[in-house]
Amino acid sequence: MIYIKMTRIPNLSLNAQPSRAQWRDLGLRMRRMIIDRTMSGIDIHEKPFAKYSTAYQKRREALGKTVDVVNLQDRSEMLNSLDYKEDSSGVDVFYSERQRGLVALYHQNGDGSLPQREHFGFTTRQTEQIRDQIYAYIKQAARL
Repeated sequence: MIYIKMTRIPNLSLNAQPSRAQWRDLGLRMRRMIIDRTMSGIDIHEKPFAKYSTAYQKRREALGKTVDVVNLQDRSEMLNSLDYKEDSSGVDVFYSERQRGLVALYHQNGDGSLPQREHFGFTTRQTEQIRDQIYAYIKQAARL
């Protein structure tokens, strides 16, 4: 689970923090960032994922699936179960289905016969974009 939460708010005698709707919007953006980057075959370190094994590559080719880009897509269940939930002080990004979450964990850590393919998280650039968006929300709230 990825949790973004404001734990320290400057004492400005006003409530300058993102609204629940803004946290919801940020959660949707964060989910989309993970999905789009993963689908493009890039990990959280901005490196291509480890290649498919020869046997798995042949199986994918026989099914007419792409083998050029390792995108962690088989039946789209894992990334489709990526979800988010906001509250008044932050947002969680998580896998809503236990089995899909385990598959994601196996990819993330390289457990079993899978090589490590770190997809669940953000690149440095994505983290900066998230930070900048939170700052923009705070500035917007402070102007009210």
